[in-house]
Amino acid sequence: MQTEVSLGTHVVPPAFPGMRVGLFGGSFNPPHLGHLHVVLESFKRLRLDQLWILVVPCNPLKDADVLLSLQERIDAVRDLVEGYQNVVVSGLEAQLGSSYTVDTVRKLVNRYSATKFALIMGGDNLKNFHLWRSWWTISQMVPLAIVDRIETKLSGVSGPAATKLSKYRLPEHSADRLLDCIPPAWVLLHAPYKALASVDLRNHR
Repeated sequence: MQTEVSLGTHVVPPAFPGMRVGLFGGSFNPPHLGHLHVVLESFKRLRLDQLWILVVPCNPLKDADVLLSLQERIDAVRDLVEGYQNVVVSGLEAQLGSSYTVDTVRKLVNRYSATKFALIMGGDNLKNFHLWRSWWTISQMVPLAIVDRIETKLSGVSGPAATKLSKYRLPEHSADRLLDCIPPAWVLLHAPYKALASVDLRNHR
């Protein structure tokens, strides 16, 4: 686990000039092996130095009534990635008082202007990306890496956000240079994986 440092009055993971950092946010309610698959694929395909898993206090697009506590979810994610080097699990958004990715990303890129960030999401999030607050602003601040599951291969790429971003898409074989691109830039990584979704695990629990 990496040691965290201060961003004003807030605690964030360390980052250095030229470091390649993936930002993987979500509710992780609860985390599952599919999330771990995204982490490992991102490291392999994007040549990351670190990956920060940002566990959000709540997701404005999801039902908060079935949400486990933030600390429970942070602890569960830490258990999931235990033993993996250069993976940082953080509740940064709660510390920043932000419920929106655009605010978190803006603060990070302003604080670490010489660090290379990429926002990582699943293919199911891409098809709803146009519903995120200031999604176009997000795409102009950091490159995007979408790790696609089989069941979202077609629907995500045909969504409004993917359509508007289509001319900025990198070929998959160039994924390793995504973080070197000036945004907007994005890549779709086909990484099929069959696993229980969070909702299935939560219902089983």
